[in-house]
Amino acid sequence: MRNLKLIDLKNNNGLKINAFCTNLFSINKISQINEFPEIVNTNPRLVIGSGSNIFFLAPDNQPLTSTILLNKIKGKEIIKEKNNKTFVRCLAGENWNDFVIWTLSKNLGGLENLVLIPGTVGAAPIQNIGAYGLEIKDRIDSILAWDFEQKKLVNFKPHECEFRYRNSLFKNQMIHDGWKKTRYFIISIDFVLWSEKESPLITSYDEVRKEIIGKVSPKKIAESIIKIRNRKLPDSNLLPNLGSFFQNPIVKIYQAKDLRKNFPKMPNFKVIENEAKISAAWLIDECKLKGYKVNDAGIYKKHSLIIVNYGDASYKDIMNLAIKIQEKVIEKFGICLTLEPNVISSSEKKAFRLSKFYYETYNHDY
Repeated sequence: MRNLKLIDLKNNNGLKINAFCTNLFSINKISQINEFPEIVNTNPRLVIGSGSNIFFLAPDNQPLTSTILLNKIKGKEIIKEKNNKTFVRCLAGENWNDFVIWTLSKNLGGLENLVLIPGTVGAAPIQNIGAYGLEIKDRIDSILAWDFEQKKLVNFKPHECEFRYRNSLFKNQMIHDGWKKTRYFIISIDFVLWSEKESPLITSYDEVRKEIIGKVSPKKIAESIIKIRNRKLPDSNLLPNLGSFFQNPIVKIYQAKDLRKNFPKMPNFKVIENEAKISAAWLIDECKLKGYKVNDAGIYKKHSLIIVNYGDASYKDIMNLAIKIQEKVIEKFGICLTLEPNVISSSEKKAFRLSKFYYETYNHDY
């Protein structure tokens, strides 16, 4: 195992902001896991992939002192076919979108709705990524991970992962114990897919159906979603970003109905049991914040859920912009927006300032 001794994490986070650490290891093959030095097994640690869903608060005068592990383990293969289903194994360091495109090239369907989502395969279940009517939990057969606590390999079936909207056992563990005590290093994921002819097609979104010309297929769905995303979302190579910066808030049905009375133009909300999902982008738009900037940090002009780095934004610029958005939405709607990216901070005080709990504790208007 090679200690990279990298300090600058600018190329390891989607916003491309300056962030610093004191100890970083790159894990390139499974055999290296058995070589974890005692410092990794016992000391504070964080596992990251591409950093596409991480907001670092770690300036050079207060760097992250925990060990950071870069998951670079790559490989993918079809492992078996059974009962009209195809089981595919992908190692965690693979790029997620590249993996989706690879499955389509093998004439397999099942993941097409999740095309063009940034990040790595290993990070996907942590956040339970989802888009256009599909969540990754619906396609997972099992997850293999290293358990730092038990110091052994463990295998998870979907029902053991505690999946829910943008959440999982893996994310909850980091929230509960703190990111410095990351317990699991995800190694690989086995997916359940289908041949193109057998694949269940999800076209519940009108905008997806409108893009499809001819007979619906997994490839046609992927092509339509790529077009939609390219229209809506910034090119991360030109405007660094973390995708959606806020989760769509989930409220009680009566709250959603009250909002509809006060704001008749509110988009239709999706009902989940006795709760409703509200469009965070619409809430931000109603606060007249689209295009708002704090120095080089700004709300993307085509999509209010996305905060972009227009050049040399600092973590303070991003943080102050996020706080501004949260405060305006609370003031107008009484709803606190929860950040979608994971906040990794060398200061618990800074991270707490961005949390929903902060507003529930200190904001009497909420």
